Amino acid sequence: MKNVLKAWLIKNRLTKNSTELYAQVSTEGKIGVSEIIDEIMKDGLDMNRELVLDIINRFNQKSAEMVVTGHNVNTGLVRMRPIIKGSFYNHDWNPNINWIDVTLMHGSDLSAAIANTTVQIVGEQIGVTGSAFVSEPAGQLIESELKTKTVANQLEQSNSDLNNIPACGIAFRQWLFNS
Repeated sequence: MKNVLKAWLIKNRLTKNSTELYAQVSTEGKIGVSEIIDEIMKDGLDMNRELVLDIINRFNQKSAEMVVTGHNVNTGLVRMRPIIKGSFYNHDWNPNINWIDVTLMHGSDLSAAIANTTVQIVGEQIGVTGSAFVSEPAGQLIESELKTKTVANQLEQSNSDLNNIPACGIAFRQWLFNS
């Protein structure tokens, strides 16, 4: 069964190319270890839930311990490698400027899942103004004039509050919508 990853297209405002878009994944929610165990149990795992949770927690703890003691750890899902960040002065470790970090790379299980995933474009988010979006459903064409009118209508409705916005806010707003 193929995995489906849903994404929205958004205009890239950091380029002069007006047709350049980037994709933002449509987040389906947050899942933790407990919810993953519930899903595994639904798939037919016939084991004590607390035992499964204990095994996974011990696995995570041991993996973390191994990576921070200098091991390159490959869990199948991810590969982890410890690294040290920050400059060293006088050959001394300084916790204010040095720290331990971990580089993560996808492992073979995650690579296989990625290879078995298709991306479904949900639509295009246009007229980004704060948290408000005007969206265009995938496969449905909306004329550019209609898009412009929709964004212009949003601006007209919000322009009534311009007297309450400081001058720098008005300048930013004009720059944003004239770009």
